[in-house]
Amino acid sequence: MLPNIRADDPVEGGRIALASALDGRVAAAVTRHPSLGDFLSRFYDTHNNRITPSVLLWDTATESDLPPFEAVCGFRDAVAVSHVLLARAGTMIASYPPPTQWMDSFSIFPWMLTRDYQDIACNTPAVRGLHNIKSFRGQIVPELVERSLSARDLDRPLFNALIQKWKEVYLQGADTHAHTALFRSLNMAFRAGAIPGGIDATAYDYGRSLALWVSAFEILAHPGGDGKADLLKVYALLEKAPYEIRKVSDAQYGAYDNRNKQAAPRNLACWLYGEIYQARNDFLHGNPLPPDRLLIKASHRHLLSYAPPLFRVALSATLDVRWTKLQPPLTDAEASGQWISDQIDFLDSQRVVEKALATSLVPAPATP
Repeated sequence: MLPNIRADDPVEGGRIALASALDGRVAAAVTRHPSLGDFLSRFYDTHNNRITPSVLLWDTATESDLPPFEAVCGFRDAVAVSHVLLARAGTMIASYPPPTQWMDSFSIFPWMLTRDYQDIACNTPAVRGLHNIKSFRGQIVPELVERSLSARDLDRPLFNALIQKWKEVYLQGADTHAHTALFRSLNMAFRAGAIPGGIDATAYDYGRSLALWVSAFEILAHPGGDGKADLLKVYALLEKAPYEIRKVSDAQYGAYDNRNKQAAPRNLACWLYGEIYQARNDFLHGNPLPPDRLLIKASHRHLLSYAPPLFRVALSATLDVRWTKLQPPLTDAEASGQWISDQIDFLDSQRVVEKALATSLVPAPATP
């Protein structure tokens, strides 16, 4: 159960999917188990408005064919990352609010029906309990409002690449370092991309979030074995990405070098990551923290805003998310037109995140 979002369109992953509680597959399950319908009808927001939760579905071959919970969480992480990274980038270049900016929107609800559909159970590090459905009243996370998600909100090129890796791991048994590092990194990014704090959030909470983001990058860039993930490994990863905007891809920015050498010219993504890395060190190592430590000097924008689009760049390099479809002959006008349309759609997400990174070069617009 994911009560914080309303899935207007399902996100399919083969044997697994994220869908609305109104999905036909859920309706079929409610017909077999009416208590499921009762459970689904008992969710509200913090202002007592009834909400329609989303659910994670698994297509079972047999009654005992259940997925490892790691597979469920890995799919959830892939879906969340494919929505939130693009949404966070979009809000930096557009005036309208995105569908969801925080990973918490994809949190799995701790209470769920028992296997006999008679009661509800909870099993977390803090709570183990069993309760009657009739007294249940589910709510969203109080720091959030319910958000609806449609097909256009999904970073489709990224999700397609991630779900291919998910199938290799959880359906085909792949167990390489690259596979493990990817899903370990997605798990870290899911926590890094959560709300830094509630009404009590301070600069220390934002610094902690930056630290988690740096960990997500370093896990992704780790070469495996006795190798080491460090600043330069992440720089190398960011330099491999397929860029679309020259002022982002050109190596003309003096990126931080933790070996105290002269800053080498690198692309804008590397320069921004170097700024995030330095801030993370200051927070974790107890260094002095001036009031503007989390702001970029040139643009006065918040460093934490750049971690999600940067992570999308790192993923595109890791997964080699690039347009490779060959252009058809120009004599075939219909096929050529479709090719151009498909290319624009495919590259749109990459361009959005690069435009978001480029906002670091200009001052943020004044708040009305």
